[in-house]
Amino acid sequence: MVVKRRYRIPLEKGRVAELHVHEGHLAGFSYVEVEFPSTGEAETFVPPTWFGREVTEDARFSYGALARADGEGNLMESIIAKHVCLKNNPVAVIWTEGMPQDAIHFQEGKWGCVVALIKAASQGKVAAATTATTVCQGGKVGLGFQGYEHGWIEYFLSTGNDTVANSEHYKKTPELAKLFADTVPKVKPGKCMVFKPLPMVTGEEKPSCIIFLVNADQLSGLVTLANYDQSTQDNVQIRFASGCSQAVLYPLAAEENGDKTCYIGMTDPSARKVIGSDQLSFSMPYTRFLEMEREAEGSFLTTDTWDIIKRRMP
Repeated sequence: MVVKRRYRIPLEKGRVAELHVHEGHLAGFSYVEVEFPSTGEAETFVPPTWFGREVTEDARFSYGALARADGEGNLMESIIAKHVCLKNNPVAVIWTEGMPQDAIHFQEGKWGCVVALIKAASQGKVAAATTATTVCQGGKVGLGFQGYEHGWIEYFLSTGNDTVANSEHYKKTPELAKLFADTVPKVKPGKCMVFKPLPMVTGEEKPSCIIFLVNADQLSGLVTLANYDQSTQDNVQIRFASGCSQAVLYPLAAEENGDKTCYIGMTDPSARKVIGSDQLSFSMPYTRFLEMEREAEGSFLTTDTWDIIKRRMP
């Protein structure tokens, strides 16, 4: 139950702001709202400096989400995760200015697969990476810290050469591998990338994308939901890339570019060594995730067909 006090505060041009000050399990949390007679007036409104950031389209601040909040400032409980019977945590990917104090991370200068950080977050831990703690070149690219450097990657992914002995043979020739490396998207990186269980995300944090680690049945639901409210039928893609690029970089770029495309990932054999044999990733740009959260309740996820699938999920 949500308990709050409401205060009406006069603004310019005859407008009124309603300040909601919460009590009980949401004590310390407040928000303000203003109603407008038209979309045009809402779009041209310049809020007072004390308003804080805009959360109109953020599902974490819907009435239902606030009612479910746990009293620790953790506001994001995924409706989709409930409907697909997700046993692990959806993972929020967040850029921050520094490494969170209690985050698990690799030691500087020591190699580690960043897919393991995503897995750790799905299991309830906060994990993080910086350029200094990400030795793997594919990991640096997959998290958006840099692009691929020529002279090594094209041989590592294909046939190898005199200096690259243990190549992966994922591309037939160095030329094909180089073409791949040149097409990987680039994003504006932050200083630190944090992987956080979605229920632990607070109202002050804004993720860039959300990652679900899922089985085949859960994946079928997510793919169908991603196309549910769209006029086109190609709203989910699988790209050849490293597991971290599939799960993180591509949805990061989509969010940055205002694109709604979702991505299936962890088809990279190298990444599959780190996650469960029945798992793939399904990643959504954060803005698209919020839209899908709003659509879930009225969709096929509430039908008898989906209920049959849910009953067989472990």
